[in-house]
Amino acid sequence: MAPSLRSAEDAVAQWTAGGRTQSAALEVANEQVAALQARLADDGGWKRLVSIARRTVDPWFATDWPDTFDPLMLVLPLCRTFDWECARCPIGRQQDDRACAHPEVPVTRLGTAVSRSERQRAQTELAVLHSMLRHAAED
Repeated sequence: MAPSLRSAEDAVAQWTAGGRTQSAALEVANEQVAALQARLADDGGWKRLVSIARRTVDPWFATDWPDTFDPLMLVLPLCRTFDWECARCPIGRQQDDRACAHPEVPVTRLGTAVSRSERQRAQTELAVLHSMLRHAAED
């Protein structure tokens, strides 16, 4: 069975149960990425995701999955770990201290690709984010 994409609330609860650490945040983020990879690989899951993304009014409202899609929900526990200070976050540091909401970073490009139904591009951006998470775990 494919992993399930968690709501932001559930992801934060898992991170909290894990001790609110960077390690716990990275674990949750990796699980979220794996769940989204499975959804992108499945034709029906992809179509549902695009439909959800296209009806999303505010793509940076990370607390409303599965009603809307916000790619920030993939890394939200990291945001909380570092009190939204992107320059301290291992993902933010890899993005030249840019926030995940910046238009030139993988999380934002992923959200854009999904809403435009660009599946290959979404998979590429998700792979980049996954690589960044692996690198962050090595630090």
